Amino acid sequence: MQRDAGGDYHKWDFGPNQLMVTSEVAAVFKVDLTTVLEWAYKGELAFIRTPGGHRRFSRQQVEQIIWGQGPRSKWDFSPEQLMLPSEAGAVFRVGCKTLWLWTKQGRLDSIRTIGGERRYSRHQVEHIMGNGLNRRRNPR
Repeated sequence: MQRDAGGDYHKWDFGPNQLMVTSEVAAVFKVDLTTVLEWAYKGELAFIRTPGGHRRFSRQQVEQIIWGQGPRSKWDFSPEQLMLPSEAGAVFRVGCKTLWLWTKQGRLDSIRTIGGERRYSRHQVEHIMGNGLNRRRNPR
């Protein structure tokens, strides 16, 4: 039995080709390893731990996400749908440090590129701006 990302115990009976390591998942989504780990930490990707403590992800779940049937379908990975921190900062009229703080606080989602750079969803930024910011300029 292994504990999943939500802390619940489940018996996953997978063959050797049905599990993926973190680097394989990152390569499939074209993101950095830290983004995959963030998804796992937030419970967006279920995983099991090996006896050595390494994470393994279900190939089936990853394929469902790729086909838009899973939790990551909210992200459109096309360049037109992602914003650089400087672009998102210009929209909010804040610096990159503030964006990083909002991301760390869970107020703004980001992904990391293979090179480790943050990118923001244009849709989410526009949604936040459409709903307005409170007096402290924090996304609602």
